[in-house]
Amino acid sequence: MEGSLKIARETRLSNLEGSSLGTIVFVLLVVPLVCVTQRLLLWVFPKKNFWLDFFVTVLPLVLTITAYHYSLYLFLVLVACSAALVIGQVRKGNYYFKYNSTHGLLDEKKKPFLNSYRASMMLLTCVSIFAVDFPIFPLQFAKTEVYGISLMDVGVGGFMFSMALVSQKARRVGNNSVSRVNHIVNIIRQVIPVLVIGLGRTILLKTINYQEHASEYGLHWNFFLTIAFVNILAAIIDVPCKYSSALGCGLIIFYQLLLSNGLENYILHAERVNLVSQNKEGIFGVFGFTSIYLIGTHIGSVLHKKKSKQEWIQFWCALIFIVALCSILALYLEFGIGIQPSRRLVNITYVLISITVNLQPLIILMALDMFGVSGNSGIVIDTVSSNQLFVFMLANVLTGIINVLDDPLNMSVFKSNGVIISYMALVCFVPYFIYEKRKNKND
Repeated sequence: MEGSLKIARETRLSNLEGSSLGTIVFVLLVVPLVCVTQRLLLWVFPKKNFWLDFFVTVLPLVLTITAYHYSLYLFLVLVACSAALVIGQVRKGNYYFKYNSTHGLLDEKKKPFLNSYRASMMLLTCVSIFAVDFPIFPLQFAKTEVYGISLMDVGVGGFMFSMALVSQKARRVGNNSVSRVNHIVNIIRQVIPVLVIGLGRTILLKTINYQEHASEYGLHWNFFLTIAFVNILAAIIDVPCKYSSALGCGLIIFYQLLLSNGLENYILHAERVNLVSQNKEGIFGVFGFTSIYLIGTHIGSVLHKKKSKQEWIQFWCALIFIVALCSILALYLEFGIGIQPSRRLVNITYVLISITVNLQPLIILMALDMFGVSGNSGIVIDTVSSNQLFVFMLANVLTGIINVLDDPLNMSVFKSNGVIISYMALVCFVPYFIYEKRKNKND
């Protein structure tokens, strides 16, 4: 990659301060609204069609990012479409809003609301990591330099939270009688492919002189390595699920004490003179992300338990209480004590905001399954939810290829939207095609 182009791309994404929390919450409200529209559409067109599903599920998420200034109009269009579909079904006599009929879906192995949440957040992540290099991407959504919060910042924490909700421990999968050492060895074996991908990505980017932002994870570190080491650290400090939230809270408090007593200054200002200091953001950030993972594991373990109707309502109310509590604590820490949220540090305020923001769409989607619009999640949602790591890896590979072959920074609005939509079509279609191939082979 040419030096001038590399510098231009790196400069564009430097010294950013993010956006308001309200902006992020507004964008994420599109997630449950898209899912409602998609599920209602399945009532009208029960036969599954990939491209129709893509149009209804993915396109609004893309436009919410790339055409943010018009997102309020998109929001209103989705509300109008949903209302029209409901009115049409009610007039036909299809009264689908029955609490008793939806309760059984909550106890299914693959829960519609969880599939919708995980897939939608992954789709937003894939859109963001690619579109951020285009001029139509609002820079307020890009990752912040030091302090502040943005859509991409909470997306990183959301990836960890989403991964924890369906982890083996949360789902109670595996042999619980194995020793701690064997458990750690098993986890290391499972994350070896992720480690290989992370190391391979580092070598490749250095080889082709690809643009990098050292303050994001460091000179050699990347998010794949963070995923691997979070899993390893969580296995090392393993406790029963019912205690993992307490452990996660204890870990982030301990880590914040270290930050407040010199570690923050080291991460932000120390010269990069050795392997640790060269990758200080990535290495120390593992502790903050592990706390998110541990808290998510506890919530996931409760989520996967079979429950009565009353117990589901109590769990739902408990999640609302967690959102309220985390919001109050985050506000107090930021404005009362002065601990500003920082994805670069993965400090306590950032962790609280990440949990709060990511629980909100999950709570709304859960409410839909409990009290209202429930049903099939659709082809795109099911495919992406079942192949999270593959989809994330594919999105990263396609992002790199297109950035090397073309110059997104100087594309027109029309061409940018066309390229981004085509990219998302590939990200969604490739895993769907592979899934269908395997399904036909088994049949």
